[in-house]
Amino acid sequence: MQGAPSRSTYGPYFGWLSAAFKTYPDTEELKAKVHLRDNGLRPYIELEPTDHPLALEQRTGISVERVAELYAAYMH
Repeated sequence: MQGAPSRSTYGPYFGWLSAAFKTYPDTEELKAKVHLRDNGLRPYIELEPTDHPLALEQRTGISVERVAELYAAYMH
């Protein structure tokens, strides 16, 4: 019996980010690609390369100082 192909062989699929984050301006309805992954891992969401701060940080990374800002916004 042949096994089913792994999920990661499908896609990526177009999607919309449907979430609001208090540390970023208007994040709802950002265009995204959804990449399925194997072994029970959650899909990887790749935002469209725009100048939106969340998309920029996803592409270029964030500093330790930015991590501290995000932590402070959500944990305090």
